[in-house]
Amino acid sequence: TPQNFGLDDLLFALRWARDNADVFGGDPQRVMVFGVSAGGAAVAHLLTTAPPGLIFAAAMESPGGHQGWMAPGSRPDDDFVAPSVLAAASAATAAAVGCAVDDVICLRKVPNSDIITAAEGVRFAPSLVRRRPANPLSADGVETPLALLRLGAWQQGALIVGGQSCESCAATMALAGPPRNLTHFEFVDALQTYFAGSRIAWSDVATRYSKRIATEGRWRTLARIMSDSGHACSAQLHALAIGGDG
Repeated sequence: TPQNFGLDDLLFALRWARDNADVFGGDPQRVMVFGVSAGGAAVAHLLTTAPPGLIFAAAMESPGGHQGWMAPGSRPDDDFVAPSVLAAASAATAAAVGCAVDDVICLRKVPNSDIITAAEGVRFAPSLVRRRPANPLSADGVETPLALLRLGAWQQGALIVGGQSCESCAATMALAGPPRNLTHFEFVDALQTYFAGSRIAWSDVATRYSKRIATEGRWRTLARIMSDSGHACSAQLHALAIGGDG
């Protein structure tokens, strides 16, 4: 069973905030958690795992945790994966550096840079295994935060879910250069690169956003596509789940 030390650290920090809030002039009964992107996914994790009384309110800005409709078919949509995925990734990484996956002595002798290089081609992400009956939205013993939110299995309370109008403008600049009037061929090339390996056809996306091109231009439309397909989609899914419509 994966230990999820990183996620356990979040719970430790939350308990520390409760126990020490009054030292900083805060109210231990009114602790609010906030996270952006992966931090938003962490907030969803806390809402579905933290003991009662630790969280008074929460906010998720562009929460990760679900990659939306651009996720390649070769990996799960959810950023939280099954234990079997982690076990396979660990075994592959250990083998690549000449060690058995359970040979800690051997692994400790391997330079960090070699392990990082070996791990670049495999999938690592949090894996949640809970001591509760499986539900229809579980896979391989895993219940993801988004699935639990949909079931209402979270600490009900004040919660804000938000995003930005151009989540991926920086990523768009990295892919297609600074804002400018992209040619049709530059736009198509960028879409083909972005959706390479995806289960979604770039041509279908271009058709769906054709009216945006006419009003906003190709660069801003590309940025909107990249924003919508990732964080904006995930934010909407989380909001719908919390509202009982997901």
